[in-house]
Parts: sequence; structure tokens; C-alpha cells
Amino acid sequence: LHRLRKLLEPNLNPALGSAYIHLKDNLVSLDQHLCEVDTVAFHRLCRQVRRPDPGLGAPALMEICRKALALYQGDFLPEEPYLPWAEMKRTTLREEFIQLLYRLGERLRDENEFGAARRCYRRIIRTDSTQEKAQRRLMRLLAQAGRAQEALRQYREFRTFIETEIGAEPETATVQL
Repeated sequence: LHRLRKLLEPNLNPALGSAYIHLKDNLVSLDQHLCEVDTVAFHRLCRQVRRPDPGLGAPALMEICRKALALYQGDFLPEEPYLPWAEMKRTTLREEFIQLLYRLGERLRDENEFGAARRCYRRIIRTDSTQEKAQRRLMRLLAQAGRAQEALRQYREFRTFIETEIGAEPETATVQL
């Protein structure tokens, strides 16, 4: 808490207290008008994408997606892998990030922006290698782009991963594709 105060207000006068950090009823909080917490902003933007304002156009919705994606900087508190509350938050944020990428990938594919859609699916796979649906979508986009060998290599890498790391077989839909 001391380091946070020094970071936010290096020239803080102790007699005046912090403008950013408040203590009330033994609870420490940030001033919501002066501070924006990235995880809170990320959740808010994800909600706007899931349930967009009816008057919101496609370009504005894409911009909201991009802002949300920019906020996600990887796993939440990776240096604390065993704290239960952090693990729950980490999982929730990762799942929202992945769902956001799926939505964006679908929209980009529908708008014939196939390279950008492939990047979305690759990012999902980098985040969670077990996302078989993303693997299939990426393979399909690669094949449609005439990059059959690359699609086949993607399949083989995934098959090897799922067999060696998980001890499972790819889904039938993946094998058929």
C-alpha cells in the first residue's frame, strides 16, 4: 500500500492523505473518479461487446473490441499461481478474452478480413492451446486461403500436443476437417 501511494503520488503530503487511495471501515479502495482499474474496464468493454447498444455501428463495436483486447496483458497475477481468489479472477479474465477473440474473429471473417481473423484464432491458441474450435477455424481459413500445407501442419501440431500433453484424441470434426 505504501509503494502504491508513492507510485500514484510521489510528493504526497501525509497530513492531507491520498487523493487516490481511501480507507473506510477498514476497507482500502481506489477513488473511482481518479483511477481506472484495467480489469474493471476490460469487463465493462466485454459487456458492451456481448450486449451492444442497438444504435452502435459495426466500426464502433470493432473499436470497443480492440480497446478491450489492448487491455488484456496476459494472465492476471501470474506470479501468484496458487492464490485461489487470483486463480478464479485469472480464469474469468482469460475466458472473457478468448470469447472476445472468437467474436472478433467471426466478425472479421464475415467482413472478408481473413488475415486478421487468422490472427485472432492464433492468439486464442497461444492463450489456450486446448481451444480445438479455434484450431479448426484457423485450419479452415488457411485452407480457404490456399495454404493447405500450413493447415495440415497446424493440424499435426495440434494432434501431437493433444495426444502427448492431454492424452486425448482430437474431436471427430477436427480430424474430418
